[in-house]
Formats: sequence, structure tokens, C-alpha cells
Amino acid sequence: MEKEPAKPAAAGGGGHDAADVEEVSQAVDRIGLGLYHIVILILAGGVYAVEAAIMLLAGFAVKTIYWKWELSPFMYVALAFILVVGIYVGTICGGFLSDNYGRRLPILTTYAGVAVSLCLMGLALNYAMILSLAFLLGLAMGLGHAACNTVVCESTPRKWQDFLICATFLLFAIGQIYAACIFIVLSPELEHRDVNWRQLLFMAAVPSAVFFVLAFLLLYESPQWLVLVGRVTGKGEAQDVLYSLARFNAQPKDVATLDLRNIPEVVAREQPVTDDVGDFEG
Repeated sequence: MEKEPAKPAAAGGGGHDAADVEEVSQAVDRIGLGLYHIVILILAGGVYAVEAAIMLLAGFAVKTIYWKWELSPFMYVALAFILVVGIYVGTICGGFLSDNYGRRLPILTTYAGVAVSLCLMGLALNYAMILSLAFLLGLAMGLGHAACNTVVCESTPRKWQDFLICATFLLFAIGQIYAACIFIVLSPELEHRDVNWRQLLFMAAVPSAVFFVLAFLLLYESPQWLVLVGRVTGKGEAQDVLYSLARFNAQPKDVATLDLRNIPEVVAREQPVTDDVGDFEG
């Protein structure tokens, strides 16, 4: 019986080997380091900047709420606890989203979720609202953790991957600097009892809203993930993303061209499937 060719895996499925990723990695290596890697460093590392700003600004806001609303110590600690639980759950969910729906979606969800949660917290009328929104805030913060480092690694030439992964954590310091500047403007004497906690939360939401808009416009999906789920050719797919990276980095288009013969997904799709029908005697 004639051997059937391998069938391509459906989007979101497995069935691919290291040859797929190696072909994309070679194309990324040929494109080299350039402008896009500054963009991805900022837009993916922005997850850490947003987290750092929240830790300081929301921390000051919670202290103010504790004093103005006369909360008990248990209620004060519960806010921090529920935020950490949300981050834990969000990180687990973010890994699932990153593997099944791409690296870009969890990062965008983090930025949007953080901005919305902080704005709603700034409008909260009671402790129950603050507590529930703190969980949603933590959930949104955790969603982008796995995806931000992964998309940087998969879109960067191999010899520069370690450097850029470490560089993303610089954004954490930038987020803290932003938070410190905002707090000094709103409370020059650094007294949390005098600060407007609602303004603090609204200002904490600004970086995530800005990062969301920029990432939506400029952040591309990981070409390795696109190949692994069988999305190789077509608009917005792996080959198109690699061409976009080359344009960003002022490289010729041919350096980003994949050799489709090295990707089993494409080879299998282009081969005709023949069915052998045996002869049956009546």
C-alpha cells in the first residue's frame, strides 16, 4: 500500500518538530538586531513597567483607603492577599493563552485589563468593590508574564536573546520611576494621608493604556508560534511577520524568506492526498 503523506496539524494543534522552529530561527538570525527589537523590548517589557507602577501607586492608594475608610488590619491585608492570588491565577491562565492563542493576546489583555481594573477601582464606592477589583487587577497583571519574555525570545536573533530578555527587566525600574514622580507631584510631602487615592489609581492606569495602544499597532505575533500552529503563509502569518521585521530593521526582503521546503506543514499541504482503494471480490 502506498504511504500517505503527513497531514498538517490544525491551528492550535501539535504535530510539528524542531525543523519548523529552526527554519524560523535562521530567518530571524538573518534579519539581525535592529529597530524592531527596541520596539518589542519596550512593548513586551512594558508588562514589567506596568506592574512596577502598580505596586507603588496602588500600594500608596491602599494605605490611604485604609486610613480614610478606617479599615481593620485584616481588611487591609486581605487586599494585598487577593491581589497576589489574582496574579498567581493570571500567570497560570496566561501560560495557557500563550500556548493556544499566541503571545500577543495575553500581552494586550494585560494592558487592557490593568487599565480597566484600575479605573474601576478609582470609581469604587465601598470595600467590597475594591476587593473584587483587586483580584481582577492581579489576574490581568499575571496574564502577560509568560508571553512577554517568550515573544522577545522568539523574535530575537539567538545570540542576542539573553541580552534582550535581561533588558526587559529594566522596564520594571522605569515603571517605579514613573510611580515615584506621580506620587511626588500629587503629594510633595510624601504623606499618603493627604493624597487623593482615586487620582493615584487613575494615574497608575495611564501607562497600561498607552502600552495597549502602541502594542496593538506595533507588536507582531511570534513567528515561531505561528509556524508551530500551521499558520505559515498569508497576511499576518509567519512569513508576513518576518517580512515586517525585516522592513523595521531596514533589511532586504529576501533575508526573511522562509524555505518552505523545510517546513513539513507546508510540504504536506501542497502534496496531493491519495487514497488506496483495494479490490474486493464479490
